Amino acid sequence: ENLMPILPGGGRILFAGHSFFAPVAETFNKVAEHWSYPNHKSIDPVKSGGITGSPINLWNDPVDKLKIIQALQQDPPPQILALTLHNDTIADHYQIWLNEAKLHNPNISLLIGIPFYPEGAITPTLEMAKSVKESYPLLKELVQEVRDNNPDTNIYVIECTSESIAMKYMYDEGLLEEDVPNGILCSNGCLYRDATPGHPGSMMYDMAALIWLNILYGMDPMSFAPPPGIDFYTEAAVGNITTVAINANEVGNWN
Repeated sequence: ENLMPILPGGGRILFAGHSFFAPVAETFNKVAEHWSYPNHKSIDPVKSGGITGSPINLWNDPVDKLKIIQALQQDPPPQILALTLHNDTIADHYQIWLNEAKLHNPNISLLIGIPFYPEGAITPTLEMAKSVKESYPLLKELVQEVRDNNPDTNIYVIECTSESIAMKYMYDEGLLEEDVPNGILCSNGCLYRDATPGHPGSMMYDMAALIWLNILYGMDPMSFAPPPGIDFYTEAAVGNITTVAINANEVGNWN
């Protein structure tokens, strides 16, 4: 069933995760505020790098755990708790957080964000695509287990791996020369900022925010006019990247 957009008009979403996830949330909030979605309320994302940003490690870290619980205690509370995953993530890790979140909002939903493909700068594009395709069955089993354990709770998924592959393919074909003028790997103006773990450049983060805004709020990425602090990108690149990724999320039957 296609449930998009999930929150037409905006909403209150608490994002918590690592550096392949939380920076997207920061841009998401900036754009949503700029576009004045009537029901949007920005909540500061909780960010913890690498494996420390996985659901179980956020729970086990007293500082991060307190930040998330304090955000859940806001009045009104978040409508969605958005967490990402790491290689060690299992359904029980989401369940711990859902049990806590429901103490503050019995109707809260969970959003699972599948992050960008790691080490994208040094991985051939076809290998990335093959690896992602092979990973989906296990990821879908994980999501289904969470849903089975919470039949009265909305469990949503947004994946960013399709965006990673689309942008890497477009770069390989010379279609992003205006948007990432400094090449594939550098500290600024490139497709990626480092080889390992493979942090994206600003464009990949920004495109992910537009994809999230479409799926969550229904925003048309082609109507996007960047707020201060967000780069402008060519219309063709924005259209191609977001169309591929949004379609992949729909065709993938994640929601």
